[in-house]
Amino acid sequence: MDYYDEKGNLIDDEDLLFQMLIPSSYDSKEVEDIIIDFHNVKHIYDLLIEDEESLDKDSILKINDELYGVKTTYKKKLEIWEKYKQSPLIEHLISFECRTTKARINVFPERNQIEKYLEYTSKWIYQKLKNKREDISIYTYEDYKSDYERKFPNLENINKEIERVEENIKSTVGNYGLNRKLNDYSNYFGDLTIDVSFFNLKNKDKIENIFATAIGIGLLYGSYKYLSFLNSKKRDLEELPRYKLKSNLSYWSDYSDKELEKIYSDLVKGEFIEKMDSRDFINIFREIKFKDVTPIIWKKVSSRWLSILTLIELLVKPDYTNEKQFRTTFNNCFCFKKDSNIVKDVEKSLIERLKKVRDENFLNVKIKTIVESK
Repeated sequence: MDYYDEKGNLIDDEDLLFQMLIPSSYDSKEVEDIIIDFHNVKHIYDLLIEDEESLDKDSILKINDELYGVKTTYKKKLEIWEKYKQSPLIEHLISFECRTTKARINVFPERNQIEKYLEYTSKWIYQKLKNKREDISIYTYEDYKSDYERKFPNLENINKEIERVEENIKSTVGNYGLNRKLNDYSNYFGDLTIDVSFFNLKNKDKIENIFATAIGIGLLYGSYKYLSFLNSKKRDLEELPRYKLKSNLSYWSDYSDKELEKIYSDLVKGEFIEKMDSRDFINIFREIKFKDVTPIIWKKVSSRWLSILTLIELLVKPDYTNEKQFRTTFNNCFCFKKDSNIVKDVEKSLIERLKKVRDENFLNVKIKTIVESK
């Protein structure tokens, strides 16, 4: 990208001065309606940017050229910033010796970009703080999960864990003087997205407000993510009893014949299964005796275990505790093409896949879409 002075003359690179601008002098005292006082988290901000260094001239110009392309979306700008391993909390400044105008290079949000900026920056802050635990106390999702896996995940233990995490959130909010709204923000943390309206942030809010909000969410990110996980597990345990597989019978599904026929058609179109009589497909989910069952031939090699188990989970919601019966029913209702021995494959592969679906609600997105669009 070329640079010109006020008279339209091309400015030689030697006339450009470069520096990294760290907004350490930002003062929130004079800003009205401060959402979170930036001064309370200023020491965390300083910790987050202490390793940042000024880039050389060529690198800054290269980033600038990519960042301000004609069709560069804000999402793409964040990807470029990440590619060059730049902190979203700083900006670079290009000064011109022969003019007072300065060019700022950053990914600070404008207009309706605050949500995307907060999503990106809070995750970045969380990852950064995990590597600075000798300087700051932070609860990580990984530590929480490690604790969870050592405990039997019944409803009583999950409720105790939820209480513990909520207390950790309150403690963190109190210790760092964060906005008290963050105590309840976990209720809005579904799918790990940021609800800007919850914090009353405006399109052109002061950047220190946005910094402070991102730092608050970043500090609590591990707790929010784990609380979301726990609540998902709690909902699973509070569900109606799961379907008990019956000896010598195929599955049962509460989906109607018409709905199952639509799902069959979409699975064939998606090349997940071989064509068969749609009635035979429906019978797989109508508690038919094994001797009268025509098994579904699964042809999709990619992620086939996860996709089959996702279909069973969504259509049947079986009780997985009797794994022997689960294998028996499975072997009678599904088979692969001749290039695979399903029995041997089951012995080698089923347990780990089953755990992902059963314990982590880990589902194949394409199969989930087919079933939910019935």
